[in-house]
Order: sequence, then structure tokens, then C-alpha cells
Amino acid sequence: MKITSAVIATIVCSNLAFGCADEPDEIQQIISNLVQAGFPADDIMVADGKVYVGRDAEVSLAASLELLEAGDSSEEQYRTTNLISRSLAKICVNGSTFTGVFSTALDLAIQNYQERPLTFAMARTPSSGCSFTINAVIQPGLVGGSAGFPSGGLPYSTINIGGGLSTYSVDTIEHVITHELGHTIGFRHSDYYNRSISCGGSAVNEESPPTGLGAIHIPGTPTGAVVGDSIMNSCFRSSETGELTTSDIAALRALYAPPPIPAVASVAMAQAANNGPLQVFAIGSNGVLHHNFLSTNGWDGWESMFDDAPSGVTSVAVARGPINGALEVFATTSSGTLYHNFLSSGGWHGWAPSFDGAPAGITSVAMAQGPIDGALEVFARTSTGTLYHNFLSASGWHGWAPSFDGAPAGVTSVALAQGPISGALEVFVTTSSGTLYHNFLSASGWHGWAPSFDGAPAGVTSVALAQGPIAGALEVFARTSTGTLYHNFLSTGGWHGWAPSFDGAPAGVTSAALAQGPISGALETFATTSSGTLYHNFLSSGGWHGWAPSFDGAPTGATSVALAQGPISGALEVFAATSSGTLYHNFLSSGGWHGWAPFN
Repeated sequence: MKITSAVIATIVCSNLAFGCADEPDEIQQIISNLVQAGFPADDIMVADGKVYVGRDAEVSLAASLELLEAGDSSEEQYRTTNLISRSLAKICVNGSTFTGVFSTALDLAIQNYQERPLTFAMARTPSSGCSFTINAVIQPGLVGGSAGFPSGGLPYSTINIGGGLSTYSVDTIEHVITHELGHTIGFRHSDYYNRSISCGGSAVNEESPPTGLGAIHIPGTPTGAVVGDSIMNSCFRSSETGELTTSDIAALRALYAPPPIPAVASVAMAQAANNGPLQVFAIGSNGVLHHNFLSTNGWDGWESMFDDAPSGVTSVAVARGPINGALEVFATTSSGTLYHNFLSSGGWHGWAPSFDGAPAGITSVAMAQGPIDGALEVFARTSTGTLYHNFLSASGWHGWAPSFDGAPAGVTSVALAQGPISGALEVFVTTSSGTLYHNFLSASGWHGWAPSFDGAPAGVTSVALAQGPIAGALEVFARTSTGTLYHNFLSTGGWHGWAPSFDGAPAGVTSAALAQGPISGALETFATTSSGTLYHNFLSSGGWHGWAPSFDGAPTGATSVALAQGPISGALEVFAATSSGTLYHNFLSSGGWHGWAPFN
């Protein structure tokens, strides 16, 4: 990669058509292989004893042989014939000599890859479990960078980053590093056919005459290039953001997306410990339970029938408990059996059926930590509408109590979260009659079920709630059978009453989900509607900001949303399931939203 028209590396001899006259046999062999493979002679360069094509992609002898052996292709774009093996689990990058802005930019560039669901994770050394390590080297005086193509199913082993970039922004350096890492896993320049698109000057075709060998179009990506439209453009600008573009993400997914999982009906997720991996469960429309997790190394990939999970799963609930931050997980099945698993520092512990003597016919579970020694309070409802309660303290589980605390009959849903008053746990249940009940747990115990709480409307079918950024007030949304969205909130001064069609909420709301994000603790809120439109609103210290339809180019047909903060700088990870079964993912970092990408 280079800026404007400056050549990436200083050419050490003048005859570039077939290499230098006195080059070593290996270099001449590489050049000969490249010419036979169809690379134009004027695109092959020798610098410091190394052979480059496309001005910045170094080619080893092994890589040149693979290019020579590759079959024909009639398409021209984006990738070389050589790719890395899909069995490669983790690519590490050794940037031990990178300091200051270079170190920051390297971390950001690695994050560009590790945040995506790919067949490989990417991490900076030191890191455990590395399948392959790329060495990142600072080249004094160079403005730009260079790398090479994969060989033998492995990435190219070195990226060279110009020390002359020190006068550029962190974002620009991030862009260059991300670009060079792209070469190591097989990406060519997106404007290889006309470098003047990003570099200016006269047109130069890296594949002239065109042969298609080593420049294969990636399905789903543009066949033309535009300035600023790809991180893999030949040349960069000082205004680069360093982020992957939509076409870059599409190219990554086309080459390195994990195997797809079937149609997804719903998602549940939570972190096991402070800044620990985000554990994600997805239920397929066929009742298969899939699991994925996001660590600081990136997404791990979907595993079906996770940990020998039961078949016919219909719902999952996940929350952190009081015993060393272990993650407690409940799954219900179509047979009405309740299963339990938990994740401790020793790993997962297996699915236990009819857990702790759980009743038959359980259809859903909701849980959250309460104010009494952090005990995990768990509610389970049965197909007959009976509400059961159990709790986990430091001493263990305490058994299932039916019709807990005089709970109403015909319970259809449960939602709970801690509020701002001494950490009391606020609990809402809906019933088949449409009545909304409320109870709360303070340090002195439970306080009883109050019907039509705080003048709640009739016909409430579900509730979603979470603490927001304004003095920890608990923000509560309730939707009715007619699709009207109501809002209430609990501050230290008490409850504030139910407001219908809150903040101009859309009609026909079918679900709501909310959680705090990384930007000043703003509360990010999503609502789906009967038309399949996904709306977004957020609450900052300045107030609510209004409902935005088809938010950030959201897919149509959204039926449910799940969101939680993950381990990478507290970014908010968001999943949306659609009526077609396609699962979409977006995330909010301190730099903003990053766009919806299919995640099956």
C-alpha cells in the first residue's frame, strides 16, 4: 500500500521486466513462476532481495509455485488463488517493536478482524493457542507498507509497516496495517485493474494482459473500485478511518465465514465474569441449541447441540450468579423439561434435566441477581400458568416454590432487573387476563404482588426493563396485545406513571429489548413491529432521542432482538432474528454503530 504515487519500496535495480541480472536463483525462479502464472512483467518488482507484485504484496517461492499450479478463472477481483486454510483456528500478530501510535493502530487493525465472525480468530502476542504468528515490522523511512500472499494454507509471515507513517493519524496507520494483514490472508487490491483510481496518475493494471490467475472475483463484492470504498484499495488517503467497509466485510464473509447454522428463532446471551467472554445461545427453528462466544480474540464460531444439549429447545435464559461469577443457564424443551448448565472457571458442567426437582411443563425462565448477597433469583412459568421461584445463594440452590409469594394464576411472562433504590429487584409478570402484576425484593424480603401496578394499562403481554444513565433510574417498557408501547420509570423518588406510545413509538410493537452501551452509559433500545420494521431509540443524559425506523439499514422482517455488552472495550453486541430465520449482528463501539451483517 502507498500514499499518492510514492512507490512502496525502493527498487534496488533498474531492470524489472524479469528481475535483476545477478539476482539469486530463488528470486529468478519466483519471477519465472509469476510470469508463467500470468502476472505481467511490469507488475513484478524486486526490492531488498524480495519479490513483489502489485507494489506491496511479497511472494515467496512456495506461494509462486501454488500460483503456477492453480487452474484457470475468468473473473478478476479481490483475492489471490492462495487462501489460508479454514482449519486455522487463531492467527497471532507479533508487534513487540510497535510503540506509541503504531502499537495503538496495530491493536485497532487486529480488532477489525477479531470482531467479525470468521473461521479464524486474530490476536496480538503474547497470546495462547496461536496456530500461526505473523511478524509485524517497522521499516524506517517507508511511507506505506508491504506484505505477501498465503502459502501452504498459512498466512504470509511478515507485514512491513513504514516508519514514515508516524506523522499520520492513528486511523490512517490502522488502515495501512489492516490492508497489509488483508494481503497475508489472500486479498488483492480492489483496484488492481486500474491503480489510478486510488493512486492518481496514469492507469496501471496489475493484471495486464488480463489472465484472471491470482485475481479472482469474490461473489457478493463490487467488480469496480471507488476511492474510499475498500480498505484494499492500492493507495490510501490521510483521511482514512481505518475501518472495514461494507464490501470489505462482504469479502471476508465470502472467504472466511464459519459454516452457517440453520434458521434462528431467538438469541440469549450474557458475560460469565467481569470483562469475560460473551456467551451467546441461539435456538434454531428446529429446536437445536447453538452456542458461540466472543472473547478479546474474536468470535469462536457456532457449535450445534452445544455440550450435548437436549433436542427440542424452546427457550434459553442466561445470567451470572453469586458463586465466583459462574454463568447459570436454563433451557426449556418442547417436552416441558427444564435443563440447567453452568460455566465456571473449570468449564461447562453439562445439562441436568428436571433441575433441582423442577416441575414438568416449564415453558420459560427469567432471572437476575438481587440485593441479598447477590443471590440469583429465578422464576419459571409452566404451560398452566403457574409461577415457580428458586434462588441460588453462596450455599447453593434452594428448591422450587409454586405460586410464589401468592403469585397470580395464568402467568404468561416474567421480567426482572435491579433498580435504583438500594438495589431492590423489581419484578413484573403478565397474565392471560392481560393484567400486569409487580413485586419487589429488598433487603427485608419480598413485598407481594400488586395487580394493575401503578395504573398499568389492560392487555399487557410483555415487559422489558433495564437501568439507564440518569441516576440509575430503571426504565420499563410494556407492550399490549394491540401493539401499543407504554413506558414507566423508577427513580429514587418512586414510579412515574405509564405513558402510552412513548416518545412517538410506532404502532404494532411486537417486542422490545434494551441495555446500556459503551457511550456514556446511554441506554440503547430496540423495538420490532408487526410489519417487521426494526426501530431504535436511546436515552442519554440529555433525554430520549426518538424512534428511528429501519435503524442503521436494519434488515426487514425482524422478529426479536437481544443485546448485551461484550469484552472488547465494552462494545454493545446486538442480534436480530428475522422471520426468514436469518440472524443479523451489529455492534456499537465508542466509534459508533458498525452495520448489520448476517451472522448464521
